[in-house]
Amino acid sequence: MNKDAQSHGDHIEVFCNLEEFVDNLGETINKSRLHKGCRAVVSMNEDGKEEETDVVVLRDDHGTFAWQSLLSYDSRESIYNFVTCYPVLSSDRHARAKITAVEPWSNKLEATVFCEVDGQLNVGFFATDYVWNAQRYVVGAELDLCFSALAYNAEESKHEFKFEGQEAIDWLAKSGREPEYDENGNVRPVVFSLTNLVAFLDKGEEYPEIREFQSPIKNVHSFTLDEREFFYADAIFSREPDRQLTLYFAKKDIPHAKNGTPVLGMAWIQGCIYEGKNQ
Repeated sequence: MNKDAQSHGDHIEVFCNLEEFVDNLGETINKSRLHKGCRAVVSMNEDGKEEETDVVVLRDDHGTFAWQSLLSYDSRESIYNFVTCYPVLSSDRHARAKITAVEPWSNKLEATVFCEVDGQLNVGFFATDYVWNAQRYVVGAELDLCFSALAYNAEESKHEFKFEGQEAIDWLAKSGREPEYDENGNVRPVVFSLTNLVAFLDKGEEYPEIREFQSPIKNVHSFTLDEREFFYADAIFSREPDRQLTLYFAKKDIPHAKNGTPVLGMAWIQGCIYEGKNQ
């Protein structure tokens, strides 16, 4: 995995300006509630030394969305070291999966996890609960996992494309069909619908959590964060059987999103262990 990708700047900027976010970080932490406390191995940035320490997990909740902050406690200096903050996307869409690999990030408190769904679909995702569930994310383990995705540069896809004139005649000839003509003697176009197209394409080993995607959406809901508007909806990331995840995107990208809208873009996949309720 590309070490340069082990950060959350792009993820934060879907929701707000990064500089603005950093300026308001103290306020975010102050508003947050204690979500988890645990012991974990943490990498000390200055010298690369690893040691076990207390870790505090904080959440600033906004309904179906939260900012999650990780802080490690330095007992020698009696201070909390801010490690990271990232968006956590709520979802109860879950599937049984087998863990195939785990790649901890350099800070040791975050990780990219790889799994196999339905015995054939390989998924890489950022584990939002890794810091307190590391012992459960082991190769070979079978877990119920929730999946969600944050869309970058989302846009409404074309609903269809068509072949007209000679292009239509040529295509029909290849498919063994005769052209049809309208009342004016013109060849009727051959229309291809894209509204039900599903594609989640791997971006390669350097970015295992990022997928190029297209999917129709349904169950569209909106929410507001700091006066900015967003949507979340069900999207399909695999066919036969259909597997869904919760997709988040900015309203400015697709202002008129509704049931059936085909959406395309780049998706950051995240996941967590399903505990019988929304995460």
